[in-house]
Order: sequence, then structure tokens, then C-alpha cells
Amino acid sequence: MERFAINNWILKRVSDGSSYRTEVPGSVLYTLQDNGVIPDPFVADNEKFALKMMEEDFEYEAKFDVDHALMTYLKKELVFEGIDTIGEVYLNGSRILCACNMHRTYRIDITDFLKEKDNELKVCIRSPLKYIKDAYEKSECDGTEDAMEEYVHIRKAHFMFGCDWGPRIPDAGLFRPVYILGINTARIENES
Repeated sequence: MERFAINNWILKRVSDGSSYRTEVPGSVLYTLQDNGVIPDPFVADNEKFALKMMEEDFEYEAKFDVDHALMTYLKKELVFEGIDTIGEVYLNGSRILCACNMHRTYRIDITDFLKEKDNELKVCIRSPLKYIKDAYEKSECDGTEDAMEEYVHIRKAHFMFGCDWGPRIPDAGLFRPVYILGINTARIENES
């Protein structure tokens, strides 16, 4: 089994097309703060700037080549250890995943989509605020009164939507590693 890391990520703000170099693992708000677009959301009342940004959609993009050795494996899997939260994943123009749960790992067989050269991976991250608002309009369901009322409709860390002492900063992004596995044989990942 061989592991191939995907690097050289760009984060694009869909509303105006602006783009920023970013790191994965990372997040939308960290990238925006690191590039001077928003102030530190944990200082004073700056959370309002972060909250406004999360009403928008963003796209992560990486262009990459892979080693010839990886192409010789019988199966290739694209692994996302953490996508926060609502989004679609495209590899070389083909949609390969619709994600909707931050609390899981996604593994996608990309054997038929991966090329040795000129691969383009795009992860379209949808606004968590728009998502919960739309879901709440369809089915009202409240959580705690200290948080944003719609938060119960999303499989995302609920603390991001506020509590009696915490800010309302529902970040998004690729918060854990993204990589490709080359696999030739069966494997046991854990036993319990």
C-alpha cells in the first residue's frame, strides 16, 4: 500500500472569484484570516465578520501529477479524513462524492478517474448557514436557545453554532488530511 499526499491547494471564494493559497488540513476562516480578509474572529466582536463569510460558498482546488508507481496499483482510493461539512467532490470533472457529515472519513474508489498527469481535484464547500436555514424552513426543530436555532439540522460540531459562553463561528473546510492510497491486496484497518 502506498500513500500519496495531495498538496498545492487553492481556496476560491465563489461569490467574487478571489483565490488564496491554503494548507490542508485547514479551514476557510483560517485561510481568510491568514490572508488578511477577516480579522481574528476570537477577538472582541469580530465573530460577526466570520459569520458573514460563512454565508458564502467556497471551493478548494488542487492540481497534481502522481508517480507512475501509484498508477500500477490495482485500486486507488481518495481519502478525506475530514470534510466540514456540506459539499461535492470532483476529480477531473466527474463528481465522485456528495458529503454531508463532518464526523466521518470518506473513501472513494478513483481507479477509473485518476490519471498519471494533470489531475484536478475540486471540493465545493457549501455554506453551512444556508444549509441549516433551508432545512429549518422545511422542518422546524430547535436545539438549545443559546445557539443558532437551526443548527440541529446538520451533522457538524454543534459548538460552532454558539452556546452560553462560546462564539457563533461555524467554520468549514478540509480539516484533516486528504490523500490517495494505492492498494493491491485486502487490508484490515481496525479490529474491535
